[in-house]
Amino acid sequence: MARRRDGRGVCLPEGRRLPARHPRRRQDAGVLSLSRTGPEPGRRFGLPPLALLAPLLLALQLWPGLPAAWRFERIRFEQGAWWELLSAQVVHLSLSHALLNAAALLLIAVLLRPWLSTAAQSALLAGAAVAVAAVIALDPGCGYYAGFSGVLHGWLGGAAALLAGRPSSPGPAARRPLVAMSDQAVPTAPPPAWPWMLLALFGLKVGLESAGWLPSAWSFTVYWPSHAAGLAGGLLAAGLMRAGARLTPPAPGTRQQGG
Repeated sequence: MARRRDGRGVCLPEGRRLPARHPRRRQDAGVLSLSRTGPEPGRRFGLPPLALLAPLLLALQLWPGLPAAWRFERIRFEQGAWWELLSAQVVHLSLSHALLNAAALLLIAVLLRPWLSTAAQSALLAGAAVAVAAVIALDPGCGYYAGFSGVLHGWLGGAAALLAGRPSSPGPAARRPLVAMSDQAVPTAPPPAWPWMLLALFGLKVGLESAGWLPSAWSFTVYWPSHAAGLAGGLLAAGLMRAGARLTPPAPGTRQQGG
């Protein structure tokens, strides 16, 4: 029986090909995908899951009576409405306020999708929200509060802290969950500079806000401590994730740096 060499280097009888589930065939398919740096096929043009929070913010703002009922008011909080610490962060004081934060949320979600997994970003969001809730609860001078901007500061600032010092190539390898952020893996490219620049800009912005040197663009008083608290919560969450990644043993076969 005549034999021919398949395009993958395997000798097969004439007219036969490797089955679709053959290990060698799957291996070759993986080799072809090594050069892909964008999102996986079929999702390249789709929105990241966290982008769905943007229309949610707008829907909550347009719901009649909901923004006033969900925002934080210290009198109601002291009477037992503890949930307002969190509900106040997803409603806003005006529609323009909600539109701006929804646009910023959508932009951040799209920018971070190639770099961080949804799980890592969700942890940053949670850390920022908890920090903002703690600050408005403990500050007697905060009579009312509403807005997502504090969480946005922690999300983007924490992401910059996670990406600082990591390889500069985005894509599936950079989007793996928390264990994949271990510094024990050998980077394939020099780390990018933009996370460090972003952290410096955030630090400068929060410092100027705390000193009262940045004017407000809104008709209402902006509660600047929420931005500082959100950033601190995001940075704390990022630090905990990086520490956990260092303590996690590397997978078998993972290359390590010597020293």
